[in-house]
Amino acid sequence: MMIPVKQALKTLQFLAFSEPALQRARHLAHKIGFVLFAIVGIAACSKRTGVLYDQQGQPVPFQVVRLLTVDDAGEETQELAIRTTDSAGRFSFSLDPKANASVILESDLPQGRLRGFWAGRPLNYAIHPMTEALVSLIQDMTLTLGGRTTADFTPFELQDLGDAIFALNLGTLDLSNDEAVKDFIRTSIVARMIADAAGGQVNVISKNTFSGESTSMIGFSSMDSSCLSNAPTVFLNGSGFRFDFRSNGSPCILSNGALPPMLYEESLELKFNGEVIWDLGGDIFPELAIASTTLESGREIVLGPITLRRPQLNDMDPPSADDLMISRKIFVPENTDYARYLTILDNTTGANDRTLSIDIRSFLRTDENSSLLTHDVLQSIPNQEDRYVVAYDMFQERPTVGFGLQDQLGRLGAPTKFFSPGVAGGSVNEVTWGWNNLVIPAGTQKTILTYLFLTSLRDSNALNNSMQEIVREPNMTAMSLQELQGLLNFTPGAGTVIGEAGSVIGRADVTALNLDTQESLTVKARNDGSFFVPLVTNSGDKVKITSSDGLETTLTVP
Repeated sequence: MMIPVKQALKTLQFLAFSEPALQRARHLAHKIGFVLFAIVGIAACSKRTGVLYDQQGQPVPFQVVRLLTVDDAGEETQELAIRTTDSAGRFSFSLDPKANASVILESDLPQGRLRGFWAGRPLNYAIHPMTEALVSLIQDMTLTLGGRTTADFTPFELQDLGDAIFALNLGTLDLSNDEAVKDFIRTSIVARMIADAAGGQVNVISKNTFSGESTSMIGFSSMDSSCLSNAPTVFLNGSGFRFDFRSNGSPCILSNGALPPMLYEESLELKFNGEVIWDLGGDIFPELAIASTTLESGREIVLGPITLRRPQLNDMDPPSADDLMISRKIFVPENTDYARYLTILDNTTGANDRTLSIDIRSFLRTDENSSLLTHDVLQSIPNQEDRYVVAYDMFQERPTVGFGLQDQLGRLGAPTKFFSPGVAGGSVNEVTWGWNNLVIPAGTQKTILTYLFLTSLRDSNALNNSMQEIVREPNMTAMSLQELQGLLNFTPGAGTVIGEAGSVIGRADVTALNLDTQESLTVKARNDGSFFVPLVTNSGDKVKITSSDGLETTLTVP
């Protein structure tokens, strides 16, 4: 078996913690044909002393500190050693200091956990709110499967990053606010250093990659409908659930296990407050004629477009159809159990800006027994900052239902209206979110994205993981460049300018400028530093990419 020298060196840098690990290192050294026994032996005996600080920046005496290895998701894989700080908050370990980002120090304090990298510097600040923020920012980058790994961050880079964060002027920074400390580093010169250490690459492709989907007419049928009202539906199969959709987009859902439905049939209702649907009346996205409904690529239903009545200028102004066109697209990926809803607000032919108040409403059949199983923000009561909520029936075997509302990276900001079980204002069985005073500028198209997730699970940890995966890396398959460009409540998940995890610091603003057409577009990077800019590009175009953390590069479209 041939093992690359670089791989062996990386392994020997941080695995020599114990006699079994030393034996593995000797075996590996033998494989590559040279002896590093002395180096490993010396490293294993190195002693390092550090100081533990609390969230107020004060040394913590007589507190347990653990030395751990973690995987790329930040989950503990092995406890290497335990120490207790002395009266001055000092501790020491006699282990190899040449460790990558998989080896961390950790202490559970009354105000919460603090961590630091074993290879980091300066040692007199080994565990501190600033080192916790650095660990968190790097683990955000390594969390994504197939992205960055802990091995991408060498001991020397971690030492430089540790020196750099403590060279910053902390001023009045609130060290007890984890997100504030992370944001402070994100907007400092250290942000670019973290991304450079991560090594994520940026690439550009031609818009021709985003070809149109094939479209064909479909019909809705009452035969085999799972709607209790026997309303005409068309269905798409997920993994464990069949999704039946009415022609207004409301779902009637029949599981493979024949569980009773969780949602009333008017759920995922799209409501335009204070507006009138042209020709049909009412303010709710209507049941449509069969001729206006299409199915794309066998997995996506397209409903509409419909329009509203144009706002009247005065009492003498006759009613007329608006220029704004509204469509819904519902996509069910194969081998999953969620539906992706797009609300497309198309004002590209409009001469005037259009201001709307939009609600997306659902009602649970659990009625007064409706219970929220979990939600995103770790507070006792969910709020409009939540990226998702999950509800279930405490007393009957029904499907558990999750709603993916946003990723907190979109341009629109948090919903201005939000109701769910446990939140005052709505019905006890209501899950509703929406935005008031939503402006659709003339000549533009905007998109609102929603996910509906079904499962038979009731474990809150498992459901948190599932929903976090949906909103952290949302599926945007088959969305057009125009739909991606207009996204309001999510950052784009596909595009022609592509940054790998670690290309920039998490949540950086990234701008792509086509130097040939002068078109530009700005998006926000995900937490792992990946990004997608849905810019219109052609082969041979030069695209300049810049970011708020200091990235600047120009690439030519192949």
